[in-house]
Amino acid sequence: MPPEKPWIASARRRATFLPMIRGYFDESAQGNVFLIAGWVAGFETWARFTEDWRTALDSEPAIRYFKHHEAKSDPPSGEFAGWSIEAIEAKLTKLVDVICRHQMYGVCSGLNVATHNAAFTSSIASFKQLRSVLKLVHHYHACVFSTHATVIQIQVDRGEHKRVDLVFDEMSGMMAECITFYREAKENFPPQKKAIAGSMTEANDKEVEALQAADLLAGQIAATLRLPPENHYRRMADTHKIWFSRAYTPKFDEIPELVSRFDTAWFMLQLRKAGSQPKAPVA
Repeated sequence: MPPEKPWIASARRRATFLPMIRGYFDESAQGNVFLIAGWVAGFETWARFTEDWRTALDSEPAIRYFKHHEAKSDPPSGEFAGWSIEAIEAKLTKLVDVICRHQMYGVCSGLNVATHNAAFTSSIASFKQLRSVLKLVHHYHACVFSTHATVIQIQVDRGEHKRVDLVFDEMSGMMAECITFYREAKENFPPQKKAIAGSMTEANDKEVEALQAADLLAGQIAATLRLPPENHYRRMADTHKIWFSRAYTPKFDEIPELVSRFDTAWFMLQLRKAGSQPKAPVA
């Protein structure tokens, strides 16, 4: 048997002292819709799942990791380059078999990017200036925190008291912004939610099998936005409960007013700065 991966060994040691729930999430997009989706399960489930997923990857013809867009691109790319459609579908079936064998639930949170961005585009300030004050204004941020809020609420509604850790696929600096904000914000969570709000981290989906399963779910959901659901998605949805949520921030319809107030403050600041500049000497 191959040596246990460091992240599994570390989590196993932590689970000895504190029961844990862990969710793994990846992003996808279709047209103007951006979404984050993935699976939530107990630690011991993930340990068994990882072994089963690796067995499915290693079965001939073997792949090192799974990425939905590589399997579904035309022509197939990456690990599936040169594969026939029949072989790809057979591998997908094996991977979906693994997902269906383990106890977990799915979560998907998404939004229309144009609708989200329109709430901020009226600002006279640049997006960079707006972001420097309002912080998390990118649609990715909204989806991350909507996903987290959905999982935590599900656990609370179930009467669960186990710590909830969420792992997201790496995302070019924006995930780091989310993590920093989250660490500060969770101190102000309601007591019941703060008690179970664990860590928020990121990892490479090529290295973490559970993130590959999240990628499969996200890719399948995104595909349903333009085509009828594939059998792979129907099987997962028939086996597991999948929760859907809109990722727009609370009081989203009030954002234009907030942006307007920001514009006023920003404009007055620019005027004060301009008035403080030394005047050119008169010749």
